[in-house]
Amino acid sequence: MTARIRRSPIGTHSRSREADAAVGGHSRDQTIGEFMLGKANQTLDARCPNRDSGSSFASVQPGMARANRILDQSGRTKMTEAAIAAGLSAVANSEQDNWRWCNKCQGLAFAASPSPGACPAGGTHDHAGSGNYRLIQDPPVLLPSSQNDWRWCNKCQGLAFAASPSPGACPAGGTHDHAGSGNYDLMQNVSVSIPLTQDNWRWCNKCQGLAFAGSSSPGACPAGETHDHAGSGNYLLIKP
Repeated sequence: MTARIRRSPIGTHSRSREADAAVGGHSRDQTIGEFMLGKANQTLDARCPNRDSGSSFASVQPGMARANRILDQSGRTKMTEAAIAAGLSAVANSEQDNWRWCNKCQGLAFAASPSPGACPAGGTHDHAGSGNYRLIQDPPVLLPSSQNDWRWCNKCQGLAFAASPSPGACPAGGTHDHAGSGNYDLMQNVSVSIPLTQDNWRWCNKCQGLAFAGSSSPGACPAGETHDHAGSGNYLLIKP
């Protein structure tokens, strides 16, 4: 159910570009970028030993094109570390942080708004114990094995899939309202291990929201009872 990228007005929900904490003498974006580009070249060395030097991922934007070209030439259609590396590096400047897990409903919600947002488990979202997740917003290129058209709801602050026939039930009442949201791109069903990420985030087919499925309970759903992840892919989020 992947949709074409559509630009949306971002309004007051623009991405936060606050200074990142240093990691090993580098900013977090640099650390991920350097790791991924190095991983890409290691993968190419191992799988394409006779490649010429022009196939190396020395830069970001050409790297994505080279990854696709090499995949086509080798006849491989499965996503590889090389394609992921180039893709993540290309969208490093499109990240928005301050997305948090709610320990009550298991959902993902934007925590930089004046209110945490209504929670289907009652009251407002509680982000105690959560990491600081980063989402790719309005990327210049699509990541390998990714799905866009995930949107922020300005009523409950949650992230929900906007390409379904219904926007999904909102814990603030009615259905989700995506006015003012950017277009978020999530990787799913990734076949390789990527540092500083967490998988097992799932789509709920009842409320259209994204929730963590690795807890003891699926979490309360605004459409009633608990989230239902049947039919969902395995989504991967960037986490420091």
